Amino acid sequence: MTVKFIYASGETASKLGKQLLEHNRRTEITEQTIGSTPHVVFSIPEKPERKKVIEINEPNAIRLALSSDAKQIFQLNRLETTTSGDDLLREYKLMILNLSPLKVWRRDKSSGPDGSSKWVVIKADGEDKEIKRITTAARIAVQALGLDFALAHLGFTKLRKPVIFSIDPSPVLTPKTLKSLVKFLVNSPYSQEKKEVKLGADPEFILINRDTGKMIPASRFLPRYGDVGCDSIRIPNRQQRPIGELRPEPSVSPLILAENIRKTLLQAVKLLPYSNIQWVAGSQPTSNYPIGGHIHFSNIAHSSKLLRALDNYLAIPVFLMENSSTSTKRRTKYGLLSDFRIKEYGFEYRTTSSWLVTPEISKGVLCLAKLIASNYTILDKNYFTRIDVQRAFYHGDKSHLRNIYHEIWETITALPGAKEYTSYLEAIHDLCQNSRDWDESRDIRETWGIPIPKKKYRAENKTKKSPSTRVNVRIR
Repeated sequence: MTVKFIYASGETASKLGKQLLEHNRRTEITEQTIGSTPHVVFSIPEKPERKKVIEINEPNAIRLALSSDAKQIFQLNRLETTTSGDDLLREYKLMILNLSPLKVWRRDKSSGPDGSSKWVVIKADGEDKEIKRITTAARIAVQALGLDFALAHLGFTKLRKPVIFSIDPSPVLTPKTLKSLVKFLVNSPYSQEKKEVKLGADPEFILINRDTGKMIPASRFLPRYGDVGCDSIRIPNRQQRPIGELRPEPSVSPLILAENIRKTLLQAVKLLPYSNIQWVAGSQPTSNYPIGGHIHFSNIAHSSKLLRALDNYLAIPVFLMENSSTSTKRRTKYGLLSDFRIKEYGFEYRTTSSWLVTPEISKGVLCLAKLIASNYTILDKNYFTRIDVQRAFYHGDKSHLRNIYHEIWETITALPGAKEYTSYLEAIHDLCQNSRDWDESRDIRETWGIPIPKKKYRAENKTKKSPSTRVNVRIR
């Protein structure tokens, strides 16, 4: 594998080249102009017999970061970009590498006559909410531009909001930070894990009273914890937890995981044995309640490259299957590109909506996720370095993204191991190539072939049996 890294010409680039040559004398150093700025390209080969190339800070990402489009990219990803001087409390600079902060500086707004104050180094970890918000905003901004390494300059306002000032892909580096960067580049970043990738999921669904057409909180029937439950997000000022969630047993096989989802649906019917309560999935099948199809990954480290591969090769096909209207509404609150959370088992990818609509789509999405995670180092195309692609994604413009779908699908079907899942991927391909949406109005018990009891739910029953009694039901 050869690692390529690009940096603007200057003193830091010279120091970087010197240190890289000290670690690997086969490092090649060439020049490239991006925009109007001269850059240095470092090519660090690991094994001559392998032709795979990993680009850190690819040229298109640097070009986007240096362009006037960068501000629009931040805004599309729900980041603040402007504030008045009076609203500003503090400034931060964060050196982000592979989604993590290498170093963080802070400068408080001075009350002195010249308005100046000093930058001080602070710890990036800890439970400080302000630091967490700043770090998250910096990571989102760097990732949204397609960069793997950059210096983010942010502000923090009196309204407790981060504001993006600038992202610099070629900052001046201190000796310590330069050493950390070199170590990352020469130690084969983004290498594949030896263990097989394991998948899990917690797809969500909504309950609707067929008789009234109104949403019923899942917490009225389902426990908070267990294989089937309600989500942990509360409606403000209420104790209800509105959204149902399946938590199947994970597996290295996406097909076994899909079967485990079926088993959890069978368990859920025992807790919700009503024919007149509809179970629906998708993006936002009822107003004000966006839902997700979070996919869990174990035995593989989260990284900027892996998340980008999931964005391009999973999120785009799912986007093309969604209902455009509801998916656009959902992305005003949830579903940012590269949205993830670190978990005890690995990490959770949160960009996609709830693909639980049919078993065929569920199997296709899970098989696709497995293929991408197992081969992400060769999935090097990032369509989202184009502002028109990001704008189309967030605004629900399917016709624009269908122009690149054919290339995406050709790449997916050529991946090692793709033949094993060909028949299961067809459900996705059929909807995408024929410009058809999944149906968010159908009851997922019907699409999954789950027997529906004939018992009827009556709203007055909730006075006879309290919600707390139902919450204590244990799922085995």
